[in-house]
Amino acid sequence: MSPLANRNGRIAYKFEVLILSTFEELESRAFLEYSKYLLHNSAGKHNRKGRKIYTVGPTFPLTTTPAAKPTPNEERHPCLKFLDGQADSSVLFVAFGSTWQLPPEQMQEIAFGLEGSEQPFLCTLQPAAKTAQYPTGDVFDIIPPDCISRTKGRGLFVQGWVPQLQILGHPAIGGFLSHCGQNSMLESLSMGVPLLTWPSFIDQMMNARFVVDEIQAGLEITRDPRGSSVDRREVETKVRALFHSEEGKQPRKNATRIRELALQSVSQNGSSYKNIQALVTRIRGSVLTSS
Repeated sequence: MSPLANRNGRIAYKFEVLILSTFEELESRAFLEYSKYLLHNSAGKHNRKGRKIYTVGPTFPLTTTPAAKPTPNEERHPCLKFLDGQADSSVLFVAFGSTWQLPPEQMQEIAFGLEGSEQPFLCTLQPAAKTAQYPTGDVFDIIPPDCISRTKGRGLFVQGWVPQLQILGHPAIGGFLSHCGQNSMLESLSMGVPLLTWPSFIDQMMNARFVVDEIQAGLEITRDPRGSSVDRREVETKVRALFHSEEGKQPRKNATRIRELALQSVSQNGSSYKNIQALVTRIRGSVLTSS
């Protein structure tokens, strides 16, 4: 277990109030079981009476206006300009978070897999670790120029940061190939976008299993059994499956349903709306008691 996960596990036994940025309807079974545990478990030196979990998410805007024209002093991000020219629900968004540096060879396999899928795509990658063959680590020194030229107009490769939430909220997005970090998973599901799961470490593995097996809102990218890499054929096959096969219909339907649940949770009298009110009441009560 990583030091971060170990530390967070120890902290979880000590809390009186736990505030989570997810929403109750998304993970209802887990919350029910954990609430039972808190209610019935009385052992241990860190036991606290009245411990409570408050789910208050999603904590980001669920409505976006991606097609709106920018103001005179505002420059629209190139990613959004690209999406403006694509058909609704046609584009696969590819992103692996801000810290995961893919090996150069894996970047190339992804690029060729996206090309072979014939699906429109927006692929954002972080610079790779520098090697003797690729001393700069620059994405555009790694992805073959002929691959970029052959996908021009249909696909866009980007290096570094992109406005992920605006991208996921754009009507052109129809799928998200993701590392399944907590924020990325929640943003995608809350926007009604099904996932292709490609986890790397810590909570991402569990998040991916949750998406594929529990809520069935995504398909799994399968690694080569001889190692941890994914070849271009797997990328191509799973992209086609998500967008064009019977296998991809249920994840898309479930992602749409989850978006409706997310909207309900933050609406008046929704679960997160009521939890925020209850949390404020609890905080006020604690302040008055201690004063």
